[in-house]
Amino acid sequence: MTFATPILLIGLIAAGIPFLLHMISKVRAREQKFPTLRFLRQSLEKTSRRRRVQNWLLLLLRSLLLAVLAMAVAEPISRATGGWGDTPGQAAVILLDNSFSMAAGTGGNSRFARAKKNATAILSGDRKPSLAGLLRTTGPIPSGELTRQLDTLRKDIDTSTINYAAASLEQRFARVIDLLAGQSNPRRAIYLFCDLQRLSLEPLLKLPNLIEAKDMHLFILNCATGAVSNVGVTDLKVSGRAIVDVPVEFHVTILNSSPTPRTVDLVFRVEGSARGRKQQVIKKLAPGGKNGDSAVVRFGHRFSRAGYFTGEVRLMQEDDLLVDNVRRFCLDVGERVRVLVVRGPVTGAESFVLDPAMMLGLALDWRNNAQEEIPWPIRAKTIDADKFAPDSLKNVDAVFFCEVPSFSTQTAQAIGQFAATGGTVVFFLGPGVRVENYNQRFFQADGGLLPGKLAAPVGQVGSGAEAIGVDKVIVTHPLFQGLFENTSDYLKTLTQRYFKLEVSPGAGEVLMRLANGDPLLVERRVGEGRVLWCTTTGSPRWTTFPTTGLFLPVMVRAALMGGQRRSADESYTASLPVTIRLPQTDSAGEKIRVTLPAQPAKPKFRDVTADEKGVVRFVDTHDPGVYRWEAVGVDAGAAGLLQESAAGAFVVNPYGPESQLDAYTPGELKAALTRRGLQRVYIGSSLEEIQTTATKDSQGRNFWDVLIVLVVVLLVAEAVVANRRSPTPTPTE
Repeated sequence: MTFATPILLIGLIAAGIPFLLHMISKVRAREQKFPTLRFLRQSLEKTSRRRRVQNWLLLLLRSLLLAVLAMAVAEPISRATGGWGDTPGQAAVILLDNSFSMAAGTGGNSRFARAKKNATAILSGDRKPSLAGLLRTTGPIPSGELTRQLDTLRKDIDTSTINYAAASLEQRFARVIDLLAGQSNPRRAIYLFCDLQRLSLEPLLKLPNLIEAKDMHLFILNCATGAVSNVGVTDLKVSGRAIVDVPVEFHVTILNSSPTPRTVDLVFRVEGSARGRKQQVIKKLAPGGKNGDSAVVRFGHRFSRAGYFTGEVRLMQEDDLLVDNVRRFCLDVGERVRVLVVRGPVTGAESFVLDPAMMLGLALDWRNNAQEEIPWPIRAKTIDADKFAPDSLKNVDAVFFCEVPSFSTQTAQAIGQFAATGGTVVFFLGPGVRVENYNQRFFQADGGLLPGKLAAPVGQVGSGAEAIGVDKVIVTHPLFQGLFENTSDYLKTLTQRYFKLEVSPGAGEVLMRLANGDPLLVERRVGEGRVLWCTTTGSPRWTTFPTTGLFLPVMVRAALMGGQRRSADESYTASLPVTIRLPQTDSAGEKIRVTLPAQPAKPKFRDVTADEKGVVRFVDTHDPGVYRWEAVGVDAGAAGLLQESAAGAFVVNPYGPESQLDAYTPGELKAALTRRGLQRVYIGSSLEEIQTTATKDSQGRNFWDVLIVLVVVLLVAEAVVANRRSPTPTPTE
């Protein structure tokens, strides 16, 4: 607050005149007692008290009247927002929201086009800044300083495009604060062109150093005009293993951001699959922000051959934001899982049911020769333990050892290497297992395949022997998840004899535990693979585990886990790097050619060279769509030969949550920024509106007229109090 004529504030001294006159004129009369008037004393005292209150009130009103009159003639003016003015020369940074929600629009005019037009206008005309900079909410953060080359910035704005990655407004805003903090120009401005989307602005409101912008003018242009109609596919998750003949589920999330209910047709397609094209779902969604505005739709598919498969889920109805109407996927479908079952010594007198290798082979692949055409994802092969060698693990995804007595150093090392490179190894213990050999070959204090030291077996076998139940199963583990609805169905295994295993802390996870606390099934992660230890037999000799409903699905899942290293989900979010591992062991220096999705004014190919490990890191993933790559040799050229074993694909999708178009109102956003300490915030739907408001605030508000009104009110109040009379007594009083 300031005053146009502060010298006139000397008139405030006049406020003390009524008090001074009151003190001067105050005379105390001499008291004389008259006995005949003593009956009037009580009435006089009451009247005196009432008049004393009235006199003090009158005194205060007259003093206040003189004080307000003195302030009015001095003309008080407020300047709450600092000087902005209507002249050029400020230092300004333009923050342009180029996330894909800005692609929404009606009538052929998108929010982003409106933002670019107004951002260009900032750098033109009479109000253009002397220094300026440009940042976008997605894409690289520029490292340069502010520039006077406004023409260059205008061209940069004109060539700006929508980016489909996650926006990071808070990081850009922190950079803006750094750019302007070093400027000596007192007129510093931040121009934010956005759609007030909550998803982008909520992280900004939590920015720790947001208060550093309190002395800067923040102009926010709301580029969202009117309500838009949009239903988007925000997520697509693959459930199951991408292996031949394994059912795969696709969980698709759709979200309605429209103010009205929407009914949509959702179509699922797999490239080259007529079956995929027939899958269609009609879904009703509540208005945005209401219960039922989103839904998860499930589609299923079974791949009959290996290789790269692309597909999509598409909304058939067009709306005001087209980019999120489709979401793509790419799966590198692996061959059927190849399992090796290694059988320990068996006697001829043992029945089929007591041969763990036979029971396991039946669980893994139940088909006979006449049923080989029936789809099944596992191909199992059984060999005797004395035939097993390191070479036996070639072209194998999982290996099961059934009561193998011992291992050589060479085979133990080969098994460890197999697990470390992504294979699954399962050990079933039993009669004939040599504890010392296992501990020597597989247990190490700082590693090894055994999660702890193995001890001699305990328990007796027979009809009268004690059997121990299972009291705990990790039902959330992928081996068990979803097999049964009731937990009690997981706990039906009884075991009479088993090997003691003391699991070292952090060395493994006990997946099945006996009621006495000893482990029955333990998992140890080794490199990219896993090792499972069953401390009892794989046959009913010592336990009922192989005869329960748990055994078959758990063994199948364990085998399929080994096949995961031959399959992959090749779906990525825009602007994230893609890693391609070439299959050849001698592929260092190999070049691959990546075919980009069809986009105007962009080259069709990118050539990338593999590093010394045969790994290619591809970073040009800004556009959604299907990317295909192929090896073209060390000396890449137009005549490069395609190697079938070195070709593949991947897909890029927009950042799914960006489809949430829920936005702040201008009032909500301004209040939130004000709570964070920013006072110079202007939000509007046009540049003229926000700049005019800032200019008006910078000129201040003259409160002379308000004070004159207050003077009149005080005069009226003084007159009322001064002329107030006591009611005339009636004769009866």
